[in-house]
Amino acid sequence: MKKFTRSLLLRLAMRVVDFDQSNASKYITAAGTNLMSDISEEATFIFEKVQAIANPLFRDVKEDNRDDFCVTKFMIENLKDSNDPRLEKYANKIHRISTKECPMVFLTMMQPY
Repeated sequence: MKKFTRSLLLRLAMRVVDFDQSNASKYITAAGTNLMSDISEEATFIFEKVQAIANPLFRDVKEDNRDDFCVTKFMIENLKDSNDPRLEKYANKIHRISTKECPMVFLTMMQPY
């Protein structure tokens, strides 16, 4: 767990280094060494298959057959503004449910199990 914590601290510090070098440097130093360095050390969270504590996305998609997930306008605009090629992977415009709040339907999802 300590490797995960230090690795996460380093990752967070690297996210802000261009905006706040002083604090980022402190956190980079605090993270130190002995970080996660191999895929075998990855952190995982395993959802149980028991309905009451199952992954909520699994319940919505697989059990309740929901297909009304959408990408927010905020995310769409940010992806467009940065010419991010992932937009077409994340969403596809579907007019039947398109609204101001939900202009695109979510197409791709991680498989819960």
